[in-house]
Amino acid sequence: MAPMRMRWVGKLEFLFTEIGYMVGLGNIWRFPHKSAVNGGGAIFIPYILTVVLCTFPVLFLEVFLGQYSSSGPIKVWDFCPIFKGVGWAMMFNVLVKDIYYSVLTMYAFYYMTVSFVNIGGELPWRSCSREHSWTTNRCNVQPFPDVAALSDSGKINAMMQNMDPTCVSSYKDGLNYTQFMTQFRHCINVVSPEEEYWNRYVLGVHEADGLDNIGGVGMRNAACLMLVWLFVFKSCLSGIRSIAKVKLADICLLYRTLDYHIL
Repeated sequence: MAPMRMRWVGKLEFLFTEIGYMVGLGNIWRFPHKSAVNGGGAIFIPYILTVVLCTFPVLFLEVFLGQYSSSGPIKVWDFCPIFKGVGWAMMFNVLVKDIYYSVLTMYAFYYMTVSFVNIGGELPWRSCSREHSWTTNRCNVQPFPDVAALSDSGKINAMMQNMDPTCVSSYKDGLNYTQFMTQFRHCINVVSPEEEYWNRYVLGVHEADGLDNIGGVGMRNAACLMLVWLFVFKSCLSGIRSIAKVKLADICLLYRTLDYHIL
């Protein structure tokens, strides 16, 4: 006899589980960046159309079939075996997504840990101190000068201070600022401390020589990734209902934080 499947305690638990399923780092981290890069507010027109015409119908179908049959993405298609490939495709998609999304979660967990360790002090990626092993001579706290109020020639002169002289040696007068940046943007020779910390300390990009030699394993990243996967396994063992409790705790913490700042 097959064991009884877990059931929801109530509608609120199901609601918070769905919120935990749909809301993640991408909503907070990637979406604002993609919106700014692709037109700002204009992106909401195709976004809302996609949500209304595609996302909501597919989400409703997925939730409806799952709740009605109390089955997984493969077993649910027993009523129409020809669509079982859809279930297998969903499982493969989840597998690939979990692999890369766990790495993104690891990076967020790593930065959160470093931020807590340095409470009361300066974060390591905020300065170009030569005490840091990852800092180079290209590091500059203000890599791009504020040139908004300058003339085109003033903007070009200010930007040339942050460029490799040999790279811009072919520059001749007559270009406006936009043309200059289009032609010589690749000559910029300064890097922000945040970028150097990310590329040289967290990723260790400078230790790689290409795909044939990608460098050694970063033990800090490996340890954080192991903790993330242990948390994933614990959540799987506890069951899907544990997501509702975690999401409810997140919302309560956010409410208390906002309440504290307002007061």
